Amino acid sequence: MEKIYISDSGPEVSAAIYSFWRWNTPALVNQKKVEDIINYNLELGVNTFDHSDQYGNGKIEELFGKAIQTKSFKREDIVISTKSGIVKDAKGKTLYYDLSANHIKESVNNSLK
Repeated sequence: MEKIYISDSGPEVSAAIYSFWRWNTPALVNQKKVEDIINYNLELGVNTFDHSDQYGNGKIEELFGKAIQTKSFKREDIVISTKSGIVKDAKGKTLYYDLSANHIKESVNNSLK
C-alpha cells in the first residue's frame, strides 16, 4: 500500500483509510470484530483509521482504545483521525451541529479516553 506524508514531519498515512462510519448495529459491534478489522487492514497496508464520537454512538472509539491496550498491534503503526460537531438525541437523530470550542474540546477529550 502506498504511503503519503501529511506534512514534511509526518505522519505517514496509507493512501486508503478505513472508516468505522457505518458501524452502528450494536449486535455486530464487539471487541473481537474491531481487533480483527484493525489487524486485517494492517495486513493490507492500511494504517489510517477514521473515527467519530458518533460512530456506534461512541462505542467504536471505546473498543478501538481497548484494542490498542491489548497490544495485538503497535500503537505507533497506526494513524487515527477523528471528528466532532454532531449532537444527537438518545435515538441517534441529529439535533444540531456544535462547532464551539467547548464542544470540540469535550469531543477530543472523550476520544482520548
